[in-house]
Amino acid sequence: MTSGRPSAAASIGTVESVSATDIRIGLELEAPQTTSLSSGLPVQFPQLNSYVLIPSGNGHVVCVLRSVWIERSPFPRRPGLKDFDLIDLPFPLRKLSVAPIGTMRPKEGSVAELELVRGVYQFPSVGDPALVPSPGQLRSIIESSTSNGRVSVGYSPLAGNVEVRVDPDRMFGRHLAVLGNTGSGKSCTVAGLVRWSVLAARAQTPENKLLNARFVVLDPNGEYLTAFKDLPGGCRVFQAPPLDDTSFSRIALPAWMWNSSEWIAFAEAAPRTQRPLLLRALRELKGGDGERPDAALFAAARLLAAYRDQFASIHRNKSFLSFPGYKDVANLLERLSRDLEFQARRAPEELAKGFRDLASRLTKLRSGRVEVGRDGKEYPQAFADREIEVIQERLETLLEDLPAEAARGLPLEDAPVPFDIDELPGALERLAQLEPSALIDSMVMRIRSMLSDGRKRDILLDDAAPTVLIEWIESYLGMDSDENSIAVIDLSLIPQDVVHMFVAVFSRLIFETIQRYRKANSETLPTVLVVEEAHTFIQRGRMAEDDLPSPQQLCRQTFEKIAREGRKFGLGLVLSSQRPSELSPTALSQCNTFMLHRIVNDQDQELVRRLIPDNVSGILAELPSLPSRQGILLGWATSVPVLIEVHELAVEHRPESADPEFWDVWTQASDRSADWTDLVQRWVPVRKDGERGEEHPADPPESEGDDGNGSG
Repeated sequence: MTSGRPSAAASIGTVESVSATDIRIGLELEAPQTTSLSSGLPVQFPQLNSYVLIPSGNGHVVCVLRSVWIERSPFPRRPGLKDFDLIDLPFPLRKLSVAPIGTMRPKEGSVAELELVRGVYQFPSVGDPALVPSPGQLRSIIESSTSNGRVSVGYSPLAGNVEVRVDPDRMFGRHLAVLGNTGSGKSCTVAGLVRWSVLAARAQTPENKLLNARFVVLDPNGEYLTAFKDLPGGCRVFQAPPLDDTSFSRIALPAWMWNSSEWIAFAEAAPRTQRPLLLRALRELKGGDGERPDAALFAAARLLAAYRDQFASIHRNKSFLSFPGYKDVANLLERLSRDLEFQARRAPEELAKGFRDLASRLTKLRSGRVEVGRDGKEYPQAFADREIEVIQERLETLLEDLPAEAARGLPLEDAPVPFDIDELPGALERLAQLEPSALIDSMVMRIRSMLSDGRKRDILLDDAAPTVLIEWIESYLGMDSDENSIAVIDLSLIPQDVVHMFVAVFSRLIFETIQRYRKANSETLPTVLVVEEAHTFIQRGRMAEDDLPSPQQLCRQTFEKIAREGRKFGLGLVLSSQRPSELSPTALSQCNTFMLHRIVNDQDQELVRRLIPDNVSGILAELPSLPSRQGILLGWATSVPVLIEVHELAVEHRPESADPEFWDVWTQASDRSADWTDLVQRWVPVRKDGERGEEHPADPPESEGDDGNGSG
């Protein structure tokens, strides 16, 4: 953009005071009231969040107008007059408060072209003129503030409706938060960002190649089911049964994909007795041990190999020499002794003797390093280097007599390996028989309850679900042979008691897939995870939480990890919420770009103010009065805060989140029937015929007079 430096003719006032965050300007008497013509073209002035330039050094300080007010002067300020009348009435003087946000200077190697850079290189001085930027300079401010803008998202109403374009690398690379109250245009902004990004990328993709973009939308209210169906390659929609459309796919997240932490949270497994048995059962089932004649040997081999690796790590970092490291070693010895005794009861006699012998030695070693105080509590002492080495050697000796392939490569409890979930309660009960002190009834009951719940089986145990991990990844993240770049996950019909677990597992799997892709290929596969109503799944933690993690805590921790580490692996996060004060501060603080729509709640406004720099916090005063579709874009994706009017989406491209039309329905201007038959038929659970596999409603109750033989 070519534009000369602002001239003195564009001056509208004088700097009266300067601080790092606030500059006060006194307007001249001739300064425009609403429209400035000093640059040759009409420019709206003064308006909140509009721009003012102040010459400084080799450029101009760019400021955002924060407030306008009037002060009463005891005498009029008349230019060119040195004397005053004997009696002067108080005269109104207009004042501005502006916040410095950047510096506009000529581009390197060019005199006519301007660029906006972050920060203020040289602050102005008292007496410097304040200038109204010309339309050309306004365009330079907007265009250079969103450099490399590849995606058009709207226009700036305060800068002559200049088109606002954003760089997806900046917008999604360091996470984005779209915040605003219901009805402010938040959902349309999210849908628009996805749509416009895909269309812009498709326009730049060679015709002989497929689009390689990936968006996964977690949709808790079923708003986005049809928002992207017209895009190139369409949109994959996953929904819990019953499906609204035959083109939709059934949501599937088989329970064999859960890791140990997720199983513990769901089963509410107590730390000391239930948790070890649950992990043991998962290891055996995922390793197929129940079908092997030497199942006990394989389980023992994996267990000893895990302990060996743990003691090797302890030996390397020398943690056993200081507190709390030696306390952890003492606890580890106690667990290893207990596990060896358990394995000895299942192993052949020739191996059981070695297990018992090592367990006895470890118990003796621990007792020699633990003192019992007068209060009855145990106080461990530091271990010797040689003692840790001997434990490793003993474990290696035992492993030599066990199947090598078991210790080397069979899956542990966290591996996403298919197994028959229905066998889990039985496996737990068998293991509990070998541990008389284990009280697992409550945990087994919770698991059996899940297995018997038809709604949950449709999602977690569905026979049509992917049977191997690669099928699941290809379903939700796409393949090279497919241009279907958007996956919408409709969570609206998932039972509330498992929805947090579903979202936690689903998001973790997406993250780990992208993470492992980076490790395997030494480069990222950029993917965007969009979370609508994010405050539902990433809730602010309580001051004191139970030691036993709940699905809600697990869900929050999963997203906090994605927020902290996702950028390194190419996973961008978009958080959309109408209640930012209920969001996890950890997740929200990792968002580097914000799109702020109308926010009325005081708590939400206060939280947003704390997230952005002090010198631009004044622009947020306009948040409660922003009209729909208007928002303030600030952060990493733009050099300066920009007020944007987001492009309007066509009706068929909008999420289904419009306000209900009460009056038109009440007065029959909009026809709505109240026939509940179809709704109830879809709502009432169905059961499957054991022989034919046909689905049908549960049998109706016998009618009056029915003798049970079919005669009424």
